[in-house]
Amino acid sequence: MTPAEIREIAQQGDPGLMAEALLQLADLHADEGTYERMRTVLDAPPLSLRLLALLWRYRGHVIGHDRIEDHLGTFGRDSTRSAKRRLMPALAGLPVEIRAHWTDGYSLHVSGPVPWA
Repeated sequence: MTPAEIREIAQQGDPGLMAEALLQLADLHADEGTYERMRTVLDAPPLSLRLLALLWRYRGHVIGHDRIEDHLGTFGRDSTRSAKRRLMPALAGLPVEIRAHWTDGYSLHVSGPVPWA
């Protein structure tokens, strides 16, 4: 959701839409801290780290392709696959696994402590 879309929702005054916009802003704020910690300990491109931050927040749950693309600001599953592929070397040796659910999306599974938590 863009700042302009959030302003438009606030001007309309629809409580349901305003609540959704606030939750998205809170998600972005939470992602910043996680993203910054990940950035300091992992050698991966920014897009890949944003993917990991999203999956980390919802670890154990499948995140749909559309939601991932919206979060990353990309179009097409190739971008997501590329971000995942570039992330894998940075995650080598860590107790995390990104699982592809081909028709549904991706999920992150953690089996031990990670350096950014």
